[in-house]
Amino acid sequence: KPLENKKILVVGGGNTAAEAACFLCEKNEVFLSYRRPKFFRLNPINLCAIEDKCKQGSIKLMMNTDIEGLEPQDDQVCVHFKDGQKMYFDAIDYCLGGSSPQAFLRSIGVEVEGKKPKVSEDGETNVKGLFLVGDLVVKKGTIMGAFNSAKRTVDGILKKYGDRYALLT
Repeated sequence: KPLENKKILVVGGGNTAAEAACFLCEKNEVFLSYRRPKFFRLNPINLCAIEDKCKQGSIKLMMNTDIEGLEPQDDQVCVHFKDGQKMYFDAIDYCLGGSSPQAFLRSIGVEVEGKKPKVSEDGETNVKGLFLVGDLVVKKGTIMGAFNSAKRTVDGILKKYGDRYALLT
């Protein structure tokens, strides 16, 4: 069940984050958090799309922002930023790329084993309700493995929590 009429935080500065933000903003209020002052890895098409959506007010950019922690708050997630700001979101979509951001994961309470975050068979971390998918968690690092991990995770979310937490992008 796709998300609609939700307040969503997309985290990341690459093409996946840009595409997710552009897709999600069609039916949701979307914020895009990136730790740097400007985008430098976006392809020209995605950069143009992000700029257009921002001009339309469909995406709110949060540049130079670092997340310090997450805290469940009723049916939302309270995001604590390093600058002291906190905001509440219905969903968070992390698009952090293929290399494991170990320091970030540890800072939000996720256990890391070796170079990979520790997750259950369905992708849930030790932080209840926080699921990871894709290259971040698969052992073989293939695109098909990443896609398959997403399917397993969605199935696991539906089984454990019902459609309350399901996010399909």
